[in-house]
Amino acid sequence: MVPKSSRTLATCLGTVAAVWIQIATAAPQPARLTAASRALLKETRRLRPEEISRVMDAVRGSMAGKTFRLTGLPPNDVEVAGVRDEFEMRADGSLLILTARSYSPGFGISEYTGRTARSCDGRLLAQELVLDYDWFPDKGWVTGARECCDGDPDLDYFQIFKPGIRLEDRGIVRVGRRVFRQLVAEPSELWSGWPLDASFVPVPRARLAEVTGVRDLKESILIDVTSLQVVQWELLDEGVPLNSGVLFVEDPLIQVAPPAGLNVPRCVK
Repeated sequence: MVPKSSRTLATCLGTVAAVWIQIATAAPQPARLTAASRALLKETRRLRPEEISRVMDAVRGSMAGKTFRLTGLPPNDVEVAGVRDEFEMRADGSLLILTARSYSPGFGISEYTGRTARSCDGRLLAQELVLDYDWFPDKGWVTGARECCDGDPDLDYFQIFKPGIRLEDRGIVRVGRRVFRQLVAEPSELWSGWPLDASFVPVPRARLAEVTGVRDLKESILIDVTSLQVVQWELLDEGVPLNSGVLFVEDPLIQVAPPAGLNVPRCVK
């Protein structure tokens, strides 16, 4: 899903540019922070690790509280493998809400609570509590609670936003008159393998080459130097796009909040 030329990317960026310039729904960042981060993003030299950290703080702040959808890149469908995911993130880069409209006519909303999950017998579990709201034409709303897990394919696109992820600067990327900064990272320690391996079986990073056939897998993001938002995520092998990626498209008209008044369990069975 990643374009193999900047011309393809330019076509896609032109298609969705209108929805990138939207009214912010999050509290504005201090002007000095955003100004300094924009200046760093425009530097012609490679950024140092501490500078990348400051830039990513500004990126997370710029995207927090806003609603986005994941859009596949041409020549693929506008949805990602038949899925239209919509999401909202917190200022620390963690997911708050993720919707998946993959099993039409039903759809699902997952609320990432930021709290550690507990089993219904009172045991404290290892991972985050996730509340699920699924709607089906024949059943209506069905709710549930689960423990979030590493290797979830829905989360692959968001691992790179986490504070503490070691990112490497690959410099300026120009597409037409627009300017982006490319940063790359190693895949998360336990990666779902999707979309290189459609089995969705979590793959330890040490076995990625064996399982997927790639030799030097990297996750790459493009940051718009003006909006301070990540606009594209893609997979690379030895620096070459693997025809697999998504756009992050801001859309304030998206409604991602779960419905009110439902009986939602607070523990994991």
